[in-house]
Amino acid sequence: MAADAPTAFFSYSREDLEFALRLAKDLKKAGASAWMDKLDIRPGQLWERKAEEALENCARLLVILSPASVNSRNVMAEVAFALDEQKEVIPVLYRECKVPFRLRPFQYVDFRSDYSQGLEELLATVAVEQPPEGPPAKPARPKQDRRVRKGAVRRERGSVPTSDDQEKVWKLRELCALTGHAGAVNAVAVTPDGQRVVSAHWVNTLGVWELGSGRELLTLTGHSDPIRAVAVTPDGQCAVSAAEDATLKMWELDSGRELRTLTPAGSAVAVTPDGQHVVSASRDRTLKVWELASGRALRTFTGHAGSVNAVAVTPDGQRAVSASSDGTVKVWELASGRALRTLVGHTDSVSAVAVTPDGQCAVSASYDNTLKVWKLASGRALRTLIGHTNYVTAAAVTPDGLRAVSGSLDQTLKVWDLASGRELASFWVAGPLFCCCAVCSDERVILAGDLDGDIHVLRLE
Repeated sequence: MAADAPTAFFSYSREDLEFALRLAKDLKKAGASAWMDKLDIRPGQLWERKAEEALENCARLLVILSPASVNSRNVMAEVAFALDEQKEVIPVLYRECKVPFRLRPFQYVDFRSDYSQGLEELLATVAVEQPPEGPPAKPARPKQDRRVRKGAVRRERGSVPTSDDQEKVWKLRELCALTGHAGAVNAVAVTPDGQRVVSAHWVNTLGVWELGSGRELLTLTGHSDPIRAVAVTPDGQCAVSAAEDATLKMWELDSGRELRTLTPAGSAVAVTPDGQHVVSASRDRTLKVWELASGRALRTFTGHAGSVNAVAVTPDGQRAVSASSDGTVKVWELASGRALRTLVGHTDSVSAVAVTPDGQCAVSASYDNTLKVWKLASGRALRTLIGHTNYVTAAAVTPDGLRAVSGSLDQTLKVWDLASGRELASFWVAGPLFCCCAVCSDERVILAGDLDGDIHVLRLE
């Protein structure tokens, strides 16, 4: 990179956070000078002040275009400021949208269909000298590290027991990591018997893993866009995936065979306890109930004012709980599609939701850096779990209903006592950011997927 290469300020909608993070990290790894709030504002710094300083000082503005960003006042204000100040503006077309009038004269970099090609073009635009073999990518681990070694713990990663844990000092110990797929792990699910893991990846694939050995059994292909969510049927025989190509796909886990495709669907999914239906959630602000046997959409739920990011179903199969970018959690009656109540309390987008095994409570994760525990019958917030210092992107509940697990962009995975709201343990990773998590049936083994494509297998001790 030339010594005087200007710094590019990342302007994006929070709905496009995962893509923006991936792109910013790839640019930085390649030596490009880029500034992104989630990577460059340190804990304790004033967010608004640092963002304004960066916008003023950066000579370039890289704006990620999507339906969410072109409707974002903040993004459009940043674009207007950059244009008025005669800064260089580079549009990145992430998802199909109506390009704002003031940006139409500018040539955009197209990431809609081919991320690698878009990255190569963007790197050339920001004057990064590329290696002869193609665009920079995540460095491959040595071959001996690609296969999981049970009991292997990476030295830069460690458990940080919380100081206020008076009764018992818990810790999270990394047993191993499942590796082999590129791109972020957007979702992870475990079969009821705890034997297999299914992971959903940014690169349009799913992985089926044998947990005991760490061996990848199958790679499932068929989606044409990043896979956002995956759920396993109660019998452990099938998985259902949801992707940005607006489809749900049902897979047979033993053979890897695609059984059926449901469309138009969403980017989040949950399976009902009887295994007969799935509930999908979508960026179009709706949820749908589908009959798996026929592939028929039975009903559509409307009511959220923002994209629906996650959905869970209560153990009795009577209700669905949804998390939305509008900052709310909603409880729905599955039989009628009626919204029973709206849970209000988060101050930013709600990214994930999980239901306790008794169906009485839900745990939500939010970009306001907190989790909340809700009483579903009343809609009352029982407690707020505070400890993360960045967006909370994942939430899961242990099978005994006593603890919650959360993942965050602050590079930590945390375990919480639900009765008291107390933080029990925190696992920190140097580098990767956590995107998703799940808990195995033995209640102590936790899986966490990160932005670099690894699935961490940890034990709570």
